[in-house]
Amino acid sequence: MNIRIKYLITSVVVVAGLVSAVSVARSFNRPSSTGTDQAKSRGLADAPIEMVEYSDFQCPACRVAREPIEKLRSQFPDQIRFQFRHYPLERSHRWALAAAQFAECAAEQDKFWPYHDRLYDEQPNWANAPNALELFAKFAQEIGLDFEALRVCASSTEVLNRIRNERSEGERRGVQSTPTMFINGKPVVGSAQLEANGAQLIRDALQKK
Repeated sequence: MNIRIKYLITSVVVVAGLVSAVSVARSFNRPSSTGTDQAKSRGLADAPIEMVEYSDFQCPACRVAREPIEKLRSQFPDQIRFQFRHYPLERSHRWALAAAQFAECAAEQDKFWPYHDRLYDEQPNWANAPNALELFAKFAQEIGLDFEALRVCASSTEVLNRIRNERSEGERRGVQSTPTMFINGKPVVGSAQLEANGAQLIRDALQKK
């Protein structure tokens, strides 16, 4: 294994362990992350429709939801501001938190969406891998992330706190499963609901503007 990848993986494991040892309640009432919000958003900042997705990179249903999300963005190109929020289901998905951590670090280098897409495209290959961290590091290299900056980011408890804050925000909004989307505050759970109701919710919201 490349020694830089090995060092990075060690950093991720150590920091994840340290943060897991601290009660989530300590960060529950902190404000949501703002440092990478722009990098994890798509669409015009003043778009009339705000669509927020709470998602888990290891969740198969979240992978499926990409298609109806992109369909809506294409259907309403100037009306939707789409925002991604981390909601890793750590108890059932072994690699979800680490995947979120790498994606958040990619956002710090303004490459969240290429990394986001790579994680979902390759999900069948890494979800049950014995050591998905090696693949996460490989994806980072392939999309051209600065490896030293990634190592520093991966060693930061701030990044994991951001992820936990976003999940806590989702819990406060009533999220119980992934993917859950909010269209101007109205919840839509799963890709089937989004395909069935998403366009009409957007039209209704636009009529009220």
